[in-house]
Amino acid sequence: MKTQIVVLSVLAALSLATTAFATPNHAQAAVSSTHTPMTPQQEQALWQAAQTKLKADHLYAGPINGERSDDTKDAIRVFQTRHHLPQTGNLDRATRQALGI
Repeated sequence: MKTQIVVLSVLAALSLATTAFATPNHAQAAVSSTHTPMTPQQEQALWQAAQTKLKADHLYAGPINGERSDDTKDAIRVFQTRHHLPQTGNLDRATRQALGI
């Protein structure tokens, strides 16, 4: 009886694992539907919003133009340091959340 339960448990686990590997397109579709790439205009607007916030915090003195300039990336790194985030100079999710954008 115990042997049958163990065998059935193993078979159930294998069945679940096989199903998960057999349908990668469904998993991939779920991932891609949650992450839509930004248009260049959306990306520029995001960087403009970051520049505006950084300027308000006196971390950025350059133009609000949405460009990924060295000055903008340096200001982001300072912001990231102050908020104990990895210093990437990029607008990753944690940085955007901390900036409120």
